[in-house]
Amino acid sequence: MFTPYEIIWLFVFPAVLESWIHIFIEWRRFTKKIFSNKIDESVRLIFIISSKNCPELVQKTVDKIYQCCKEAKFSKDKYRITINCIEKKFSVQGAEIFIVPKEFKSKSKFKARQLDYMMTQLPYAKNIWYFHLDEDSLVTTQCIKSILDYASNKKSKPIANGAILYERGNNLFTFYAECHRHWNFYWLISQMRMSRAHWTNGSCLLVRSDIEHIVGWNYGNYISEDSRFAYESRKKLGKCFGWHGGLVLESPPKTFMDLLRQRRRWFFGSILNLPHVPIDQMPRRVYALVCWFLGFVLSVLFFAKLGGLFPSFTLWITIMLGINAIFWFGRYQIGLYRMLYRVKTIPIGKRILYHVGLVIATPFLELFCTLPTVYALIKPPKAFDVTGKQPQERGL
Repeated sequence: MFTPYEIIWLFVFPAVLESWIHIFIEWRRFTKKIFSNKIDESVRLIFIISSKNCPELVQKTVDKIYQCCKEAKFSKDKYRITINCIEKKFSVQGAEIFIVPKEFKSKSKFKARQLDYMMTQLPYAKNIWYFHLDEDSLVTTQCIKSILDYASNKKSKPIANGAILYERGNNLFTFYAECHRHWNFYWLISQMRMSRAHWTNGSCLLVRSDIEHIVGWNYGNYISEDSRFAYESRKKLGKCFGWHGGLVLESPPKTFMDLLRQRRRWFFGSILNLPHVPIDQMPRRVYALVCWFLGFVLSVLFFAKLGGLFPSFTLWITIMLGINAIFWFGRYQIGLYRMLYRVKTIPIGKRILYHVGLVIATPFLELFCTLPTVYALIKPPKAFDVTGKQPQERGL
């Protein structure tokens, strides 16, 4: 007879195996390295930075856009930088700030409402593209080149996501937590290329302006508005997704509670979005959410096993679980490798220490990053929890 631990492992293993298939297939597509150099001179960009109260860190986001556009030789007269918020704590230089009026009516709330308002303020045409960023998002020169290259290709789909990597902050645990979810990007690449998006990332999101106006944001969401945008886009436009391959750098959550609330919002928002998932995507979406929840159950059972609450496994079951564990936990090491790879100044000894530390932290990370599934069911979020972010330390 199988124990509950073994049964759950067998249930989630197909998803773990599939994740590795996406990693191998999409590894080289994570960021674009070769550009056509045939930039359409008519292409215009509008950067849309979404923020609740426009804190001081947004200035760095804006400055980075100017710096990278200059390095990419993208003229200032061809792009605008906008910030949408509900209040302004800090006066940002070099950007247009749009404060959503209290009297603005929208079915949606919070960030989706802000974006709905922006649709009433910004111009749109087939040569204008919106590039969405979070308040802590730092573009790269490679990103600017990639989105210009993508927008210049007449065959490009009108909605495209790109890659995000996370810088080392003061909290090593939450930095490791971003390694925990890194494998999702390879799955997202496959989703976008096949136009079967189970979600989109609201940051590093490139949308042709006329298409964003067609799809809109006025559909009653208050969290997970980016994924709902993907579902509505597919319903209205069919195969409309692509991967632009640009890289954006962001910060991990500042504290454990920031991490917990962020993941809670993602999980509960996914549940709220289930009625809007295209019917042919429903089985896979539900399976993914169940696997996320069962990750918490597996973590609890793992620690219970260490405490001697389960009998010893037979040899073949031990081998099976060992193989599963290698696949499961190896994904986090892949994420850490990608995070560290771009920082060439890290000594090899320090890199090894980071990887060893992640091995030790992985069981606790798994428990903490799946706990929000239970937290969301016990205490659902009633508002859009803004995630506190750490200062970035580029040297790691």
